[in-house]
Amino acid sequence: MKLFLIISIVLPLFSCLSSPEQGDFFVSEILPKSGEFENMLRVSIRFSKPVNKKNITPADIRLLDIQNIETDTEISNFEINETGDILTVYSENVEPDRYYRLMLKGDIMSEDNLLLSYYYGGNFVSEDTYFIKKKKNTDTCLVINEVLSYPSENYNYEFIELFNCSENDTDLRGYYIKIDENRAQKLLFRNNSFILPKGAQRIILSDVKEFTEKPLIYVSGKFGKNGLSNTSLKSIRLFSEEGRLLSEFRPFSKARKGISFERINPYRQSDEKNWGYSVSDKGSTPDSQNSIFMKDIFPPSPVSVSVRETETGFEIIAEFDEDVECSSQDCLYLLSQEKARIQGISTATGKTVILKPLLRLKYSNDYSLVATPTLKDIYQNSFATDSEVAKIRTPEMPSIRLSYPSSFRVGSNTRFFEFISQKYSMDTEKVYLRGEIQLLSMLCTKGTEEGRFLCTIKDQIQGEEEMCLFINDADTGICMLFSKAEETNPPYVTIRNILQIKDYVYIEADSSVPCLLFADFLYKEDLDETFSYSSYSFMQHFEYKIRIQDSYKEYLAEIYCLDLYNNPSAKTKFSTESYSENGTSLIINEVLPNPSGADTSGEFIEIINNGTTRLAANLISVSNCSDKTVKISRMSKSYIMPKETALIVSYGSVYFGNEHNCTVLGGADRIIGRDLRNSSPETLCLYYNGLLLDYFNPKITSVKEGLSITRVSGDVYFDSANWTISSLPGGSPCLAY
Repeated sequence: MKLFLIISIVLPLFSCLSSPEQGDFFVSEILPKSGEFENMLRVSIRFSKPVNKKNITPADIRLLDIQNIETDTEISNFEINETGDILTVYSENVEPDRYYRLMLKGDIMSEDNLLLSYYYGGNFVSEDTYFIKKKKNTDTCLVINEVLSYPSENYNYEFIELFNCSENDTDLRGYYIKIDENRAQKLLFRNNSFILPKGAQRIILSDVKEFTEKPLIYVSGKFGKNGLSNTSLKSIRLFSEEGRLLSEFRPFSKARKGISFERINPYRQSDEKNWGYSVSDKGSTPDSQNSIFMKDIFPPSPVSVSVRETETGFEIIAEFDEDVECSSQDCLYLLSQEKARIQGISTATGKTVILKPLLRLKYSNDYSLVATPTLKDIYQNSFATDSEVAKIRTPEMPSIRLSYPSSFRVGSNTRFFEFISQKYSMDTEKVYLRGEIQLLSMLCTKGTEEGRFLCTIKDQIQGEEEMCLFINDADTGICMLFSKAEETNPPYVTIRNILQIKDYVYIEADSSVPCLLFADFLYKEDLDETFSYSSYSFMQHFEYKIRIQDSYKEYLAEIYCLDLYNNPSAKTKFSTESYSENGTSLIINEVLPNPSGADTSGEFIEIINNGTTRLAANLISVSNCSDKTVKISRMSKSYIMPKETALIVSYGSVYFGNEHNCTVLGGADRIIGRDLRNSSPETLCLYYNGLLLDYFNPKITSVKEGLSITRVSGDVYFDSANWTISSLPGGSPCLAY
């Protein structure tokens, strides 16, 4: 958009000067008068006599910044009418949000060679000022797009090209560049060049001697001190009028004669991977699309990441710089400080991905947000491996807060409440709800996580009333409106996994609504002998490791959940196995999923007989805990003795036929019917005679080629933190003892 400032002054200026006499050469009026204006300045000056056209240049007319009296701005151009007495001045170089006065040098001459009548008193300066309104640039995206620092015969001048990657046109007035550590150089404009349309590029020139009719951006004098260096250029930086760094170019290598540096994708960050040498026949592409331009070659990059607390925990909101898609629901996950992997459900909408962790995050803890190769942009660009994209920190634990239900309007049939408190130990203190009519005592129990308390209303609720929470007779400020009893459907539980190793049972389950998970164990020989396990916290995804009270006994177990109204779900039943100390024990000790070279022949799973009896090799099998197990059918020895190590490999493994101080076992052409997954190592189950004896689930993000994953303790099961990455290239097969 092009707007003109028209200034009108109908009286002679600087009345404090002596009035010009008839026959003098002076400014008679300026059209129109001062005011507030946008964009380019246009001023018409009427003289008392025709101007000497050969004597006047743009340098004779300047604009004075009254906020910085030492700064003057040159005009862009001027025109003289046919009679020679009206001079129209144009300036695109005015900066927004500033006041200017017009200055004419006193040595401007008329056609009959008279100096301006103000000459002996100095230059002519207008009394009135002209205000340039603020720009309306929003969310400016402006990058240095191409640099030619070593000109040749095709293009015998240096240039710096800008690209407008914004959603709107950008006003460049007030912007400046810095070459290395030299002084700032303000951008100057000719022929409406200060507006750079969105998606357009335009070059900046230096040391301009002659002006053309084309739009032109330039700086006064040479770039930097002596121009752009062919050998020692360190950086070119572009700044907004507020001094905000918008873009920076750093040469990735030496300049080549006649060949420019070009940005590959102008919509992405300025790292070395986003630059290359021009492949144009002429060596560069000024004011046109770069020869190596690619719309997008990079995976999505997060712009912001925030943490939001919900009724069942925290969720992560990641905003990316482009539209993204999740080809699976696990395109994002978290890593704890202990490097334990926390899975979740990822949902992508436009540029936003919301991650809902399946496990509840802790307050005041740091986590790493990791993107997997299944996170892609619309051009199908993705990360080659699991990659950390951001750091997050959960908020501080509140003094006291109602965690569940999330609403302060609850049905009168509500029985359970979950509170989070850093201040109170609610399980040891007097807790009750009080209204004007009723007083309801509560029984509170510590939850499974620090600072969480499950409280049950012990009394019958009588009618509708607002009631507030008191602890030790102190009002906490938490109030709830008990209203009409709500009609609810009972919850239901979906069991994902039930595994038993020795005296540990691992349960993974999901529920239809946040609820309390219970597992009741009844001794088969005496049903009155029982023990129970409860989550004591409202959740929808459960992962629990439960120690069996007496591993020598077989138990009937029932899993179910209770919602906040005390409604139970249907019960899922299973039986535990008795574990007698017969000396049978077999564990996974080390896994090499991504060996250097060929995967199939180099992968191994190292196992150890850490029991007291020998184990038959042909009774061992392995799987990824979901597909068909692979039974051992090829072995270098028939038995594995106590404290002895063995390797499970593929039929074509390099470990068969070589001398090793351990047994080598194989069951298929590939180690588990297929190669082990290189990134995000998968779960493995180890069986003996059909009985699960160990479970490998490290939740380590990825492993560099040639490094193995090793066990920390042989007596800990179902613990993702019990695994670490070895520092030994190739791992340490057969060297457990």
